[in-house]
Amino acid sequence: MNKYSSIFLAPDGLTVIFTRPVLCCSWNHETAQSDRIHFTDEAHLDGLCGAYSPDGKLFACRSYEDGNIRVWDTRTGQLCGKPITMSDVDAIALSPALNVPSLGDRLIAVHCYPTINLFDIYTGHLYTQCWDLGWDMAFIGDGTKLVSYSPIRIYDIVGLVSKHRNAIHGYESVLQGMQDGWVVGQDDELLFWVPSEHRKDLCLPHVEMIWGRPIKVDLSKFRYGSKWSECVDQAWLKELEERGKRMARLLE
Repeated sequence: MNKYSSIFLAPDGLTVIFTRPVLCCSWNHETAQSDRIHFTDEAHLDGLCGAYSPDGKLFACRSYEDGNIRVWDTRTGQLCGKPITMSDVDAIALSPALNVPSLGDRLIAVHCYPTINLFDIYTGHLYTQCWDLGWDMAFIGDGTKLVSYSPIRIYDIVGLVSKHRNAIHGYESVLQGMQDGWVVGQDDELLFWVPSEHRKDLCLPHVEMIWGRPIKVDLSKFRYGSKWSECVDQAWLKELEERGKRMARLLE
C-alpha cells in the first residue's frame, strides 16, 4: 500500500485524488470498481492546498512545482482556463455552478493572508479582493455566499463584487493599510488607525454577518480633512487658553 501525503474525496463520492505520488480515480457504478483518470499537467496535482467544488465536478490545487493554482474538470481531466498566480496561498474554495448575470459560471476564492481574492475559474479575471484574517473558506447555498472561518464571517458575493468591481486598485490600498493598522482611502489618505487587538474582529461594510465578538466603528461623529479640529474637547481647549493667558500675565 502506497503512502500518500494527502487524500481529497469529492463531495459526490465519485472521484478521489491522492498526492505524493499522484493518483486520480473515479468510481464506476457498473463495474463497482475504480477507474484511473489521467489529468492534464498531472504533476501539478502534487500539492497540499486543494479543494473540490460542491458538486465534485471541479478540483483546484496549488502546485508544489511552480506555486500556481490550477482547476481541472474531474470528469475529463482537462484544465479549466489558465493557471492563477498567487503567493502565500493558505486556502482555496470553489463555488457551485452559478446563475448570476453579473458573475461568471464558476468562481474560485483564494485566501492569501490577509486577503480573499475572488477569480473567474475559466477566464482568470479578478473580480475583487477583501481584507480577511481567517484560515479556511467555503461557498454555501447557491454560491452567492462565502463563509470564512476564525472568526466566522459571511460575505455576500454579489454585493461584494458589484461594490468593488471598478475599484480594485483603490481597495488594495485599504488592504495594505490595514496590515499596519491604518485604514486608508483610495488616494492613500489616512482615515483612522485600528488597535492590534481589534483588527481581527473588525466588521467591515461588505461583511453580512460575523459570529463572535465583532468590532464596529461608530462614524456618526466622524470628522474628515480640515474639520479634524472639531474633535477637540472644547472644555479642555478653553482651560488651555485660560492657562495660556495666566502664563502671559506672569511673564509681563
